[in-house]
Amino acid sequence: MSQKLAVSFILTLLTGCGQLQSPASQAPAAARPAGPEIRWVVADTRKLTEAVEIAIINADPDYQTEKKRYADSKQAQQLLREQIDELEQADKRKCIDERGNPRQNDPNNSSSPLNTPMLRGFSRPSRLSAEIQRPNKPSYWDCVKTIAEDPLISDLRTQQSRFGNIEQQRRNTERERRQRAETILSKLAADYGQAHGYPLILNNISQYVLFNRNKVVLDVTDDLLDYIAAHPEATQPPAVAADPAVNP
Repeated sequence: MSQKLAVSFILTLLTGCGQLQSPASQAPAAARPAGPEIRWVVADTRKLTEAVEIAIINADPDYQTEKKRYADSKQAQQLLREQIDELEQADKRKCIDERGNPRQNDPNNSSSPLNTPMLRGFSRPSRLSAEIQRPNKPSYWDCVKTIAEDPLISDLRTQQSRFGNIEQQRRNTERERRQRAETILSKLAADYGQAHGYPLILNNISQYVLFNRNKVVLDVTDDLLDYIAAHPEATQPPAVAADPAVNP
């Protein structure tokens, strides 16, 4: 066998051995998860909820009327409260004038300012003024108790009660509107995600993300705002059922 033929035969054997040994000697490739890669986006939930609330307000034909009614009721209630306070103060002053104040003018009362020794640096008029403001006579307090029976004050309190708790009513209305906005936003976000192929939309609070391999975040807040604006029918007031016809 010639030298050239021997070298060729050896190379052929080595090649064949390498092909036979390669599956066992090479490490298997890492398995890749089956299916498409998950795509997720984020959005500013607070901003979107506020946008939906504004859309609800703009679509409500009764909003401005209710807003003015609330402001008028608030002002009327405040005026009634001020009138009641003025009448009560006037009645209290009348009680002092009519029933007197023993601490102020009874010379036999040891606690009267008139019988209290004055210390250097203190003035008696200020003590007198303090005693006038804090009467200590049973007849005075009996008079004060009758203030609630004043017909004018009772009438004003009755008018005040007709307004009810307007602040509580306002808070209830705002809470109901916020809950409706959140419900509408959930529906619109789901429709938007389906239309754009996003299987997951998260709130854009970064501290809730424990791991983000690519450090890439797609914020679709502005796009969702446009989507909300393009679907005004979602924020229309709910239809009010018509009253059933009454048979004669």
